[in-house]
Amino acid sequence: MRFFVVDVVFPIFSLKELDVYQVAASAPLPSPSSIVGALGAAMGRLGLCRGVQCMEEARRSVRVARPVAAGPLVKSPIVLRRLRGVLEERRVPEGLGGFVKFSDAMSREYVFTHFLRLLVVGDVDPRALYLIDRLGDSESLAAVLAVRSFSRAERCDGGVNVAVVREVARGGGFTLVKMLDEGGSPRVFALPVVRSGGDVYEPSLIEVGGEVLCVGDVRFPGGHGW
Repeated sequence: MRFFVVDVVFPIFSLKELDVYQVAASAPLPSPSSIVGALGAAMGRLGLCRGVQCMEEARRSVRVARPVAAGPLVKSPIVLRRLRGVLEERRVPEGLGGFVKFSDAMSREYVFTHFLRLLVVGDVDPRALYLIDRLGDSESLAAVLAVRSFSRAERCDGGVNVAVVREVARGGGFTLVKMLDEGGSPRVFALPVVRSGGDVYEPSLIEVGGEVLCVGDVRFPGGHGW
């Protein structure tokens, strides 16, 4: 088992919060399941698996997949228009009326940021981590800048800067959001960001009850169940 710190850049991303319907509010950070899903898709492109098997293979390979807040975030709603019929009917509509029929619009919230980090723990092929190209919906294009690998973690002091389940958080600053964990089960997570004004979120540290481990500048709880 190894520890991987993945540096990701992208202009925007959107990950719909659970239990919302028409107005798709976004979580401020990617969920553990979205990171596993992105890794599974990358494993498929690498030829390590095929189709739906890739998600299960990614879940078997990953023990922990958590977002790390590395800079300020801004959430903003937009109106997204898509020409769904072009893909569904495999043809281009004729005239303005055809385009209106083929298109629809929806209100969706996006997170504007430049840089995030991911912590991935498990038996993962690092080549697949470099091939992650989306985190969130189909418009959430991402690019991996670097993947750092560590064979062990060091003990350190202070709070953690990764997402943890609500029960582990003891203090500090965090935002509670219901998301899917690495196995696809809904959990309430404490995210290491705090709202500083309007829809601007700043990175924070979460206090936990047990030991804290570090790989590079990523800090996370020791033990299991976090």
